[in-house]
Amino acid sequence: MIKLYIVDDDIEIQKVYKMLFERKGYEVSVAGSSEELYLLIEKEIPDIILLDANLPGKSGFDILKEIKNNEVYKDVQVIMISSIFRDPLNLAEGFKKGADGYIVRPVNDVELLSRMDAVVKHKKTIDELRRSEAKLRKIINFNPDPILITNRAGKIRFANHSAEEIFGKSIDKLIGADFGFPLTGKGKTEIEIMVQGNPFVIAEMRVVEIEFEEENSFLITLRDITEKQNMLKKLEEYSQTLIKLNSAKDKMFSLISHDLRSPYQQSLSIAEIFETDIGSLTREEISGMAKILKRVLTNQLKLVDDLLQWAKIQTGKYNINAEKINLYSLINEITELLKPNLDNKQITIVNNITECCNVVSDKLSLSSIIKNLIENAIKFSFRGAKIEISSECVSDKFLIKVRDYGVGMSEEHIKMLFTAGEKITTQGTENEKGNGIGLLLCREIATKLKGEIKVESKKGEGSTFIIELPCEE
Repeated sequence: MIKLYIVDDDIEIQKVYKMLFERKGYEVSVAGSSEELYLLIEKEIPDIILLDANLPGKSGFDILKEIKNNEVYKDVQVIMISSIFRDPLNLAEGFKKGADGYIVRPVNDVELLSRMDAVVKHKKTIDELRRSEAKLRKIINFNPDPILITNRAGKIRFANHSAEEIFGKSIDKLIGADFGFPLTGKGKTEIEIMVQGNPFVIAEMRVVEIEFEEENSFLITLRDITEKQNMLKKLEEYSQTLIKLNSAKDKMFSLISHDLRSPYQQSLSIAEIFETDIGSLTREEISGMAKILKRVLTNQLKLVDDLLQWAKIQTGKYNINAEKINLYSLINEITELLKPNLDNKQITIVNNITECCNVVSDKLSLSSIIKNLIENAIKFSFRGAKIEISSECVSDKFLIKVRDYGVGMSEEHIKMLFTAGEKITTQGTENEKGNGIGLLLCREIATKLKGEIKVESKKGEGSTFIIELPCEE
């Protein structure tokens, strides 16, 4: 129901108009002066005021001006009614002060109702537009994408809340500021927005030419694609890494297949001799061939074990179970395990670890690394030499060192040492062979232990392999 206030100092007119509009479904209240009108307005703001221009005391024009200058009453439609509107000057004065319409007296009931119906329709249209505008502003303000409007010169005239976030400035500071980027009005453009104290933001920008507040303007929408671009960059890096890893894997498997095939051919040849000519062989010859066969099969078993461990790591099935390990005892256990290899070359292990030295790690993993490194040291040590095992804490790292005095390595050799697919294995000091995967496996396992393997070496002076592990907290 439309709430209508009739303001007229003529009581008879008040009664007639009140009855007329109530019959049409209006909710009507009447006032004879500005004071009475403001008392009504304080209780409830109307939809329409039918205001007589010729009131005693404060005139209708003055009341009109006060109402229109008050933001609280911005939605109230004020219709002026008077005979003075026959004069164009008075009519102009009314519109100048904000009148929404006028009615010239005398006026009959039909015309009066018709004019008011038109006002009501107009008000409903305005109210609907305002509701739509408010809804649109709400949608724009809470849109997750920054939205701005600039004039042709690039000055910002509107910005939503998301624009505050991406530019790191309040709306008050954005309004009137230069947008700072070329506005082409065509397609998508990527821009980099620098925010003081923060990493720059990569945004996808769209620009559309519009009319805003009767001025040719640009509507700008931005979409933060920083995460997307960073992800694409990472994907590209991962792709390149994967290509390199696949290439290295192919090379490594090619080398391993050769390392597997050659010893099996040698074993097969010995087996064929045993099958066809064993009767013609002396006991010493049979014993020699058996030793060769044992050595070949031992090497192959180690290769298979290394490959199985490496496969577990690559497929995420390698489990770590941290526990307190007595390092002195562990070195002695590994030394005992490798005794045949050591005795064969008369090499001595010097265990410089203190008896009370403990480390928290996975015992099987750490044992596998140390065993591989000692086997490597035996291979490249001269007969009768010694291999020293020591440990120390440096900063937040626990170091285990395996030092040999063998042939050593060049800098080029060291650089390729832990690279998958690089065939850098060489024969030991007594022509011992290796499969090339042992050191690669050591590095992979060390990474699982949150550590790494480092090498210090000079050709002709021996090598020191260093296992770096995090210190126990």
